[in-house]
Amino acid sequence: MKSLFRNMAFRFFKRKIQGNFSFNKPETQAQQIQRAIDHLKKKIDELVYRLYGLTDEEIKIIEEN
Repeated sequence: MKSLFRNMAFRFFKRKIQGNFSFNKPETQAQQIQRAIDHLKKKIDELVYRLYGLTDEEIKIIEEN
């Protein structure tokens, strides 16, 4: 079940990230990759918070640490 969720999440984020890249901007490949990683980390955090049913207050405490 865990690998199924992981595969589904990967495909979802892959489609989302492909739409977020703009190759017309003067941005290096490393910057684009870092931006994609940061975006994925944020989305994964949001999914975990939702999975565990955390409140806004609990999320704030976690993100401050």
